[in-house]
Amino acid sequence: MRRTPKQATSIAEAYFELTKPSITFLILISTALGFYLGGDGIQDYVKFLITLLGSCLVSSGAGALNHFAEMESDWLMERTKKRPLPTGLIEPDNARIFGLGLTLIGAGLLYYYVNPLTSVLALIT
Repeated sequence: MRRTPKQATSIAEAYFELTKPSITFLILISTALGFYLGGDGIQDYVKFLITLLGSCLVSSGAGALNHFAEMESDWLMERTKKRPLPTGLIEPDNARIFGLGLTLIGAGLLYYYVNPLTSVLALIT
């Protein structure tokens, strides 16, 4: 069943849509499960929450950058033409800056509070 595209009605909704929340939610589930299974349960709840926050920010930033990268084709496709960039609700440069900002903040959190490898893996996936 196909979803009918819904156009964001506010700037806040549009920025939220840029983060691809459904995909980010699935990534957070797999991150939490991996953290739990890889560490013999959750020993450090602060590190667990920072891992989830950093992963959420990196994923959300990647979603926004994906919207930016695909804006040309989004204008042409019926399914995607109501997204925030084709409708002009968000300027492309603002989407790019938003995506880069989220990604860098998330990667920084993972680097400093979890470990550098986790940060690098988040950036390359």
